[in-house]
Amino acid sequence: MNKQPFRIGPPTFERFGEPWNGESWTADPAAGPNPPELDDGEWIRITYPLEGFSQPALWFEVDARYESWISSSCDAAVTVLVILAMKEAVDIQVDGHLSPRFWWNLHNTVIPILNQQRPEHSIIRVHADTFTGAPQPGGTPPGDHAVVTGLSCGVDSFSVLADHLMAPDLREEDTITHLLFNDIGSHGVTPEEAKERAAIRWRRVRAAADDLNRPVVRVRSNQTELFGYWPNIILQFDHTLTVRNASVALLLQKGIRRWMLASGMKWDDVSAGEHLHQPVAEPIFLPALSTERVEMYSVGCSYTRVEKTAQIADQEVVRNHLDVCYRPGDGLNNCSDCSKCVRTLLTLDFLGKLDGFEKTFDLDLYRKNRRRHIMENLAKREEIYRSEIVALWDEVGYTPSLGIRMQAWALRTFLALPQRWQEIAYGVRRRWRRLTGSGK
Repeated sequence: MNKQPFRIGPPTFERFGEPWNGESWTADPAAGPNPPELDDGEWIRITYPLEGFSQPALWFEVDARYESWISSSCDAAVTVLVILAMKEAVDIQVDGHLSPRFWWNLHNTVIPILNQQRPEHSIIRVHADTFTGAPQPGGTPPGDHAVVTGLSCGVDSFSVLADHLMAPDLREEDTITHLLFNDIGSHGVTPEEAKERAAIRWRRVRAAADDLNRPVVRVRSNQTELFGYWPNIILQFDHTLTVRNASVALLLQKGIRRWMLASGMKWDDVSAGEHLHQPVAEPIFLPALSTERVEMYSVGCSYTRVEKTAQIADQEVVRNHLDVCYRPGDGLNNCSDCSKCVRTLLTLDFLGKLDGFEKTFDLDLYRKNRRRHIMENLAKREEIYRSEIVALWDEVGYTPSLGIRMQAWALRTFLALPQRWQEIAYGVRRRWRRLTGSGK
């Protein structure tokens, strides 16, 4: 590889903002463990200078109460940037230090799997002059006490909490102590959308975390400036979410002993073969991103989405805070009509658990469109989560009516048409409705 390597410099640290009410949150128990607004409080900015990438620096900002958790290594930066360097077939030179275990696994597991998933992304080398955290005689002490997972208030996220916070037989040392709220690219495809949605979702996550009596560590980053905002997206968040979330755990590895990422996959679907989405291989390569300080795991692969929904549906915190929607707004958590809302509502419906979710869904809107939702789910039943709902119907003894089955057949036939024929059929249908005044 003859190209000049991309370079990552050692991090610098800057403090900004004001402590909430001039005190730490823990000094005011009546206010709850978490700040009321996303921008409140004091922050630490960690900046890694870059050469060769599309931006001059990668930065993270961390709630200053967790300053002692922040690592001075470049593990976090390499985790974010390695896929971009692979895309350009360029090595990385790290002028700071890396964890030895992380560096070894990067070349022997992580990069080869990322290359198998996306063969167009080349095998590269990451060079570093110094390494820290090498095992000492008797073992190196791990990070601080924290056992951490992200909190999105989605089904996968609440399922992790059911197993690792609310389960009755947990050992104290295995119980989740802290939650993460990451603002690193998942909230929107434009800067304005991302900022607005992150603020909305923070308020919801904070309320849920307060009900769970757990503090939330807030982290934000300019990662999307490197991966690209719409319409100039280089790599989508859904295709890179594993390494981007893992980077936060590595940034905070001085304070985190174990970090768990909620998986949306089942073991049957896990593969290190060619695939656009990193989460398909996540349970295989995420543990390889562990260091001498922090253990990293993908959890939840033992359940289907239907099983996870059944697992959490009776919990009051879930009924009050479940948030699965593509289109978050300032009202109810969920629009109750997008595909993620509908598959969740259909699952709750046929589990007999729909009542009780009035605070998070528009149940009247769902019931009004219920027949259409069943028909569309039947028509697209080969899709992974929809097939689980069809299996649930069989389990509870539900058979769609003849009318629904005929409509589903018609929709499946339409969807099987070439794209141009679909456009012609849709145009004919639209003109017919305009002429007859139907479908308004």
